[in-house]
Amino acid sequence: MKDSRFATVVQALGIPIWSRPKRRLLEVLQSPENRSKSALQICRLAGYKDSVAWQRAIKDECFVATVEALGVTLRQRSVRVSHLEVTSATNIEEELKKDIWDVRRLKHDYPKHVAPSNYVIDFTWIGNPLLREQVKRYYRHQLPRWNGSTYGSALTVVAVEKMFQYYSKKSGILLHPHILRHTHATALARSYLQDGQAIDWKFIQERLGHASVVTTMQTYTHLTNEDRKWAYDRYQERRSERVQPRPGR
Repeated sequence: MKDSRFATVVQALGIPIWSRPKRRLLEVLQSPENRSKSALQICRLAGYKDSVAWQRAIKDECFVATVEALGVTLRQRSVRVSHLEVTSATNIEEELKKDIWDVRRLKHDYPKHVAPSNYVIDFTWIGNPLLREQVKRYYRHQLPRWNGSTYGSALTVVAVEKMFQYYSKKSGILLHPHILRHTHATALARSYLQDGQAIDWKFIQERLGHASVVTTMQTYTHLTNEDRKWAYDRYQERRSERVQPRPGR
């Protein structure tokens, strides 16, 4: 595809030109058993350590159409409509149950000069359903306080601190932003165990920027007995598969 004239002819024929990451992802999806896996699992099978390649690929409508034709269900994508096309929600409770909010349907006094995308709140990226509902509950609690100046600005340090103060008061547990680093490290380690893989401590160490992997393993990762049991059970399953007698013996 380095020949621009050849690439032009191929595009004119309607044949998609896939980048290397897209080709690798599609190769994984050729196997039907991989089509129900998560984006992270698909990326790891394609040789990537995170889901960045997948997130970039699904921005291509042609790639999305090809993937959906294989029977892969993608997460619901938000549709950003103009201000003129928005109508107020008739049932606020039903609107708040959704995993994608359009604040314009919930609030009447929003600035019309701000881009529509600034009013869309997408919770679908939060994989844990319980955590997603907790975050939505916090946003719902803050909704009456939002006004015209709320939109179109970056999240401030004060806003983050208030969020943690709110949950500290609600839970009775002292919470602070730094614990998210511990949560991230633990979630990464747990994802390896759930996939039946050895934990890539070097990768997690680099993600957190630690000088020593010992800090990552002993201080920032908090695996439970349930995690260890899960890993042991997966090990026993793989061991049993290896020692099963072959047919005819």
